[in-house]
Amino acid sequence: MQPIEFTPEMLLNIIAVIASLLASYFPALSTWYAGLKSETKSGIMIGGMMVVTIAIFLLVNYGLIPSASPISWQRTLYAFIQALIYNAGSYVVFPQTSKVKQIKAARNNQE
Repeated sequence: MQPIEFTPEMLLNIIAVIASLLASYFPALSTWYAGLKSETKSGIMIGGMMVVTIAIFLLVNYGLIPSASPISWQRTLYAFIQALIYNAGSYVVFPQTSKVKQIKAARNNQE
């Protein structure tokens, strides 16, 4: 049985889902994140995914993350878009804690 080969895209998608899980369930982070406006949340996640994408691109280019094929800017852009989809999709799919629901309801009532 051969070991699983992690591609840069797979690593980025795993990090995207982990970031979503942290924003949903990590106690201090989830309550702070739930109180933010939707536009702010989107900006934070897009910026975070951009930073992680650039970091993985550089790590692959400098040989610190082995990759079977070279990573081009087109492949990096595709991976970035994929990570955004994984991140947003997992945030919507995972159930919210009751505390997060309360904070969102209070935030929506203020708007």
